[in-house]
Amino acid sequence: MRQLALLSAFAVLAVGAAAASAARLPGLETPSHNISCFFIPDWPTEDGVLLCTIRVALYVDRLQTSCIDGPGLDWRGFALPRRGKAEVFCAGGLMHDPVDKLMFSLVGYGKTWQFAPFSCTLRTTGLTCVNASGHGLFLSRQSWSVW
Repeated sequence: MRQLALLSAFAVLAVGAAAASAARLPGLETPSHNISCFFIPDWPTEDGVLLCTIRVALYVDRLQTSCIDGPGLDWRGFALPRRGKAEVFCAGGLMHDPVDKLMFSLVGYGKTWQFAPFSCTLRTTGLTCVNASGHGLFLSRQSWSVW
């Protein structure tokens, strides 16, 4: 949970730093529009991070409660850094500057979206994203995992 609180501090800094200029943030969305991910190039460090959210899932309420009870923030989704392990992401604010344009690509089942060191493959069982270090995340309506 300590890492989650640190991530929220980075989120505030990222929004302030991004306010200087609008950016195009690449991302992906599933055909059901239930899962989406987007890349922020300079957050939480210069290396960037892939942020993923899921709208409807069996575990949403549990994650929201753990964020509120832990660091006192809202559950926002999952963060996969360029290098290193993915984790549950709690934040108290926006993930990007509102002037930034999210550029979602619709990814079909059995297809892979690639950007920078990230590769995300969508199957009917869920979305799997990995970074160049082999760390990643899996999201579906029924379950999630990070490694």
